[in-house]
Amino acid sequence: MTKIKYLLYFLIAFILNACCCGGNSSVYQFYDFYNFFVDKNNTVYIKSKYNFDEDNKTFYLAQNKESHQWYEVNITNSHDEKTIIIKNKIFIKDNKGSINYEAILPTIEEIANHTNINLLNSKISYIPFKAPYQENWDKKRVIASVLTDRVLYDSQNETYQYHTIYNFSLLKEDSSWNMEYINKESSEEGYLYDKYSDILTPPHHNSYEEHGSLLSKWILSTDEKASICYISLDGEVKCFSHNENKIVVKKLFGEIYPKEYQEILQKYMDRYKSPSSILYFFDNNNNMHLFYNDTANSKGKYFNYVMFGQDEPTLPKYEQKIERR
Repeated sequence: MTKIKYLLYFLIAFILNACCCGGNSSVYQFYDFYNFFVDKNNTVYIKSKYNFDEDNKTFYLAQNKESHQWYEVNITNSHDEKTIIIKNKIFIKDNKGSINYEAILPTIEEIANHTNINLLNSKISYIPFKAPYQENWDKKRVIASVLTDRVLYDSQNETYQYHTIYNFSLLKEDSSWNMEYINKESSEEGYLYDKYSDILTPPHHNSYEEHGSLLSKWILSTDEKASICYISLDGEVKCFSHNENKIVVKKLFGEIYPKEYQEILQKYMDRYKSPSSILYFFDNNNNMHLFYNDTANSKGKYFNYVMFGQDEPTLPKYEQKIERR
């Protein structure tokens, strides 16, 4: 969800709570779900926040691998590094802000020459292929999304509309980059490039339309089956998936995970609507995890979790009401 949409949701919730809802105002107390990550022991965590917390503090939950139960844990540093891209330079900073790695990424011209694809009047966005462990970059793989077929959209602000996106795999091999074409997406209507385009966004949303542009990417699995995903022009969720040292594009539902998951997910999105979007992701065993607010019943006292397995994809495998301690 974009920052603007989040602010709009919060503003609506605040107005309803303050002005119109009387004794039922607690229905607008809810939990925000930010993201998930995995540690070196393959323990899965999620980051969350209660929206009526005056101190605005986030908290973390970890999952017991055997019981599937989630419990609150204390984490001081959830990520031990940060990946930064400036133009075609990529840096890794540690949690103290020191740069411990940097590299030069291939330019648009170098990609065009290597792949023999015409990329004139284009714009590029680099997305590091994140490893599941705490979303750290593996220092080897990058997705380069190049926008082409440019048309002037707003002459006063010099804004352009692009009609085609080419996606390329950049693989670091010793001191050079191996560049390979993956796929392309085209639109007659076109779409704009904005300054948030190369940000890897969290995987929380209430509907597919909220994912944003084709350049918005997010992680949906604890392994490399759905490491970087996006919404294609036909409305399907597609993911860059690591397969035998190559990066390929697959449909999230039907090619990576059971098609039935899509129907279940949509049912939960339709039924449990709140200012905070549902968080969903998939684990190494192909289970689908959902975190959501049942605002009609919980009144901010708890939030809900449900897990589905691919052996019986339409039946809950485990459910839990989660209360803060």
